[in-house]
Amino acid sequence: MQLRHLILAAAAAVAATPALAHTGVHSISGFGAGFLHPFGGFDHMLAMLGVGLFAALLGGRALVVVPASFVFMIMMGGIIGVAGINIPAVEVLIAASVIAIGAVVALGLSWPLSAAAMLVGFFALFHGYAHG
Repeated sequence: MQLRHLILAAAAAVAATPALAHTGVHSISGFGAGFLHPFGGFDHMLAMLGVGLFAALLGGRALVVVPASFVFMIMMGGIIGVAGINIPAVEVLIAASVIAIGAVVALGLSWPLSAAAMLVGFFALFHGYAHG
């Protein structure tokens, strides 16, 4: 069963398309564009779904801690973006987040709570930066 999950995760990684976290493509701009982008950006929706599934797989306190880490670090990334600090390869890291979180969920491995929160928090920083 584990081999099947690994093959599915590898196939998804090979078939991955570029991230869709492009700023300035909405008919609105400023705060409204940043606020609405996660709901129209397919990559962000997949990441949020993956974080929720990851938390559900871990259960217990992870149901709150993992999504809270994601939200908090999205805010930090947004602040970094607004501050004008340059982070290279944001699009690549956003795509990598969807692949990595999807692979973690597909493999169904048990993670320590702190490691799970750090993983999703790391990737959330880049999702937030795209909005800042």
